[in-house]
Amino acid sequence: MIYLSISQWKAFLLDHPLVGVTNFVNLFSLANFYNSLRVSAEFVALTVTFSILFGLVLSLTLNQNLRGTNVFRAIIILPFTIAPIITGFTWRYLFDSNQGLVGAFILPSLGIHIGSILGNPLNALIAVVFVDVWTKAPFMFLIILAGLQGISPSLYRAAKIDGAGALSSFRHITLPLLRKVLIIAVILKVIDSVNAFDQIYVMTRGGPGNATQVLGIHGYLIAFSSSDIGQASALGVIMVIISVVAITFLIRVYNKAT
Repeated sequence: MIYLSISQWKAFLLDHPLVGVTNFVNLFSLANFYNSLRVSAEFVALTVTFSILFGLVLSLTLNQNLRGTNVFRAIIILPFTIAPIITGFTWRYLFDSNQGLVGAFILPSLGIHIGSILGNPLNALIAVVFVDVWTKAPFMFLIILAGLQGISPSLYRAAKIDGAGALSSFRHITLPLLRKVLIIAVILKVIDSVNAFDQIYVMTRGGPGNATQVLGIHGYLIAFSSSDIGQASALGVIMVIISVVAITFLIRVYNKAT
């Protein structure tokens, strides 16, 4: 990919000379690149935040020795087992304003009339974020649940004897002991969100307009619509750099927590 990013590699051309940083310069001159960078930043921030929050809430709720807990755990994990392509097609149909269960029946019955969900820029972004969280929160749930089960129950019993309530125990016991687990979960989710492509492409193709055109889709369009493999590879290198910078920062935070 690095070699392609410094080459003039276009379809139907037999000669592929090295062009240095020309592909990067041309990429930075495109308005679509900055739009995709902004959309990706919004997508990563929203999906990471809500996936971790929902995963934490679910894990706290089901980290109990109650009847039927294992059944609910299995049900929650199910969305994560579905292929992203199938998930994208399914939710695209569910959001359809003419015959989809959500878009045509549930929302109107609640008095919410927003027209075409995937045809509106803001609604489309919210929809792809929602579907990503629905799909990936179960994975965060598994990671956090494993961390919760590693906390000794004796700590909570001692805190209860000292008069600590549920909120105080969560703040002073659960969160500090989950800090490393949460950072690992964030690292994995950041990698996943930065490289998001298939689910969004199936649902919106990056539209309407370029409202959901994350970096992965922008690179795909450059490579296969504009037939410029060199510039698409340059974008791939930039995505790797973004991921490495973000993960390096998170790893330093993790090391400080150890």
